[in-house]
Amino acid sequence: MTALSKAAAGVASIGIVGFAAGGFLLLGAVDLSVCDAPDGSRRARFVRLLACSPSLLGGGWREWLVIAWLWSWPVLLLGSFIALRRPQRHR
Repeated sequence: MTALSKAAAGVASIGIVGFAAGGFLLLGAVDLSVCDAPDGSRRARFVRLLACSPSLLGGGWREWLVIAWLWSWPVLLLGSFIALRRPQRHR
């Protein structure tokens, strides 16, 4: 592994942690009372938040960022799954 690839991996790691932390901070700053997501498992609460996200569209920029953040996780997981399922091609 070259120094450049190590640096890129470090920057990517910091970016992922920052993305996750920033999203959770935004999630705490947004009024989610319209979602009425009762306590339960984390996965069930996340699914309820995804289902309720269209009701946040009437809000401001924070609500829009929360919607983008919420929907980026399923897209990220699906993309990772597809990438791992494809056979690696060696040059």
